[in-house]
Amino acid sequence: METVIQSRSRTVVIGPEQPFCIIGERINPTGRKAFQALLQAGDLSQLEVDVSEQVAGGADMLDVNVGDPLADEVALMGEAIRIVQSLTKRGVRIDFVKEHLGKGSYLYFDQFHHRSDELRAFSEFLDENPMTFRLMGATHEFSCVAFQRVS
Repeated sequence: METVIQSRSRTVVIGPEQPFCIIGERINPTGRKAFQALLQAGDLSQLEVDVSEQVAGGADMLDVNVGDPLADEVALMGEAIRIVQSLTKRGVRIDFVKEHLGKGSYLYFDQFHHRSDELRAFSEFLDENPMTFRLMGATHEFSCVAFQRVS
């Protein structure tokens, strides 16, 4: 089984018969105090550097995480996605399950079977915000799962 992730101009296929897929994980405040401070100030200027370096390094898609407890995560994520998509045509994995998931949005979980915290957060979010997702793809052992919001 293969997982297919599509952006407007690019398709990434993840599976046992496919070439290795590189997912850039640099856009993440974990362990990056300077980036955390920028996020808390509402400053996303670091994204240009992070996107450029990851694309130059061969990333097939980019993970975007702006989660910081002292920042406006919802507002930052929407703007971060717009900035990243203006800088590259690479697919984007949104590392966040809250209000910015508009109709047509994709949600991708890696290591899904090991991430009970993500599954629980996703389930709680859906309990509070009824919406429908369709399964877009998953690996054989459901370690990577992709959904698309349809309503």
